[in-house]
Amino acid sequence: MKWGVRPGNYSFRTELFGPMLSVVCIENLQQGINWVNSLDYGLTSGLQSLDEGEQKLWKDSIMAGNLYINRGITGGHCKSSAVRWNEIVSFWWRCESGWS
Repeated sequence: MKWGVRPGNYSFRTELFGPMLSVVCIENLQQGINWVNSLDYGLTSGLQSLDEGEQKLWKDSIMAGNLYINRGITGGHCKSSAVRWNEIVSFWWRCESGWS
């Protein structure tokens, strides 16, 4: 887990394959959606929120292949001679100072 990541950081803009979570503080959900949608990759994305308005905004706006709300993310997989699991985790959750 890497805290204090910013949109220009390597771990934010690079698709990493492994058990890695980059935590970015954001002003609001829309800003987070915009940053995620600006990336060149987006196989899987997830949201943890009980607010139905936030769920709808995220579901209608996020650009990713697999979307998960309030559950674990299985990641994506491709099949060649063996199955490889690639996990891209994008969780946003509330903290005292706003979103992180």
